[in-house]
Amino acid sequence: QNDDLEGGTMLFQHALLTWADDAREKLNNTGDQGDYETMQQAIVTLWIAYAEFLFSAHQYKSAMEAYEQAVNDPVAKTVGTVWLSYAQYAQERGKKRTAQQVYIRA
Repeated sequence: QNDDLEGGTMLFQHALLTWADDAREKLNNTGDQGDYETMQQAIVTLWIAYAEFLFSAHQYKSAMEAYEQAVNDPVAKTVGTVWLSYAQYAQERGKKRTAQQVYIRA
């Protein structure tokens, strides 16, 4: 199971880096905001799926760290969905102060 977790983590991290690079490149080269926003939503969905993957593997601290990385990601941080998912996760884990801070930062 540890190999599955490690392999899954590597897969998510690789995809996140690749997709973020592609999104920034697309915006810089074409200036097409619509394509960028579509890619941005996909990246947010991937960040949330990554955190949920870690949660399902009982890696609760790593899931919290994944959310923190997501809200600091230059592409994902401007999308409210990632902030809301992070705050909800913190609340579900009984981290009310963290949830409050996430809502304030959003």
